[in-house]
Amino acid sequence: VVKSFAKLPASNVADCMERSNAMNPRIQLMSNPDQEMCGPAFTVHTRAGDNLAIYAALKYCHPGDVVVINDEGDDTRAVIGEVMMTWLRDQRHVAGVVVDGPMRDIDSLQNWKLPIYATGTTPGGPYKEGPGEVNVPVACGN
Repeated sequence: VVKSFAKLPASNVADCMERSNAMNPRIQLMSNPDQEMCGPAFTVHTRAGDNLAIYAALKYCHPGDVVVINDEGDDTRAVIGEVMMTWLRDQRHVAGVVVDGPMRDIDSLQNWKLPIYATGTTPGGPYKEGPGEVNVPVACGN
C-alpha cells in the first residue's frame, strides 16, 4: 500500500479521501528533500513544549516510518532539532518527520534531504519532564 501511495501526488490522495485528510497548510516543508515522504505514521503525543516522549520514538520507530509529533500547539518551544533528527535519519532510517509545532536548528536542517515539516522555527528548547505517549491517535495540523 505504501509503495502505491508513494507514486501519487498528495492532492490525488486527499481527493480519494473525500478531501478531508489533507495536512493543514501552516505545517510547512523545512528541509530540501530529494525524495517523496510516504510511510506508516509513528505517532508521538507530547505535553506542550516537552520532548520526553520523543525519546521513545528514537528507540521504537522503524525504518520507513514517518514520525508525526503533536505538541499540543505550543509555538514557544521546539520539541525537536538537529540532535534528534540526526538519530532518526542515520540510526532509525525514517522516511520523514512532521511536527505540529516549531523545530529548532533550521540553519543545519534546511539543507537536509530528509523530508521535515513543521509550523516554523524557534531557538527555544523543550522541557524533558513528560508525560507523553507513542503510537496513539494524534491530531496533527488542527
